[in-house]
Amino acid sequence: MKRVIGLTGAMGSGKSTVSAYLREKGVRVIDADEISRDLTRTGQPDYEAIVREFGREFLSDDGGLDRRALGKSVFADPGSLMRLEGILHPLIIRRMKDELERAEGTVVIDAPLLYKAGLDALCGEVWVVCALPETRIERILARDGITEEEARARLGSQLSPGEMEEKADVVLKNGGSLEDLHKQIDEVLYG
Repeated sequence: MKRVIGLTGAMGSGKSTVSAYLREKGVRVIDADEISRDLTRTGQPDYEAIVREFGREFLSDDGGLDRRALGKSVFADPGSLMRLEGILHPLIIRRMKDELERAEGTVVIDAPLLYKAGLDALCGEVWVVCALPETRIERILARDGITEEEARARLGSQLSPGEMEEKADVVLKNGGSLEDLHKQIDEVLYG
């Protein structure tokens, strides 16, 4: 029997840390961000559509997408973000559904926009990773090399952690040690 877990959380909450641990445990993780990066490689359909929609100004010297510049632009303009999501989401969702159909056992759908994209409907349970706002901002700044203003704009484009937690079956609190987070995961994974 297939167990499908949706995994989500606000940027900087530690969702990737949870996914990495689940992979270590042998769980199949279908990662929306990895699929997005694959679909937007040079020459791929979403790459071409993004270049047509947003222009060549968002290309790096090697011709690939300059994700940092594109992110800075779209997260500052809700209309642009909606246009980008309109390009990306259909193919990402189709690929995720295809991979889910082929998967067996316990499968995790790792998607920051799980609820917004309607992917929660594919899941038997949803886990939300949460962390304090200051912690999330610090992590985003360290990881992405963006300004605090840009980090806050990106966080503002997502459902609030409170909204995610209300909809969740499981809330993983990521404010303590890594061992504490692993213990929480093990408890809900193996029950």
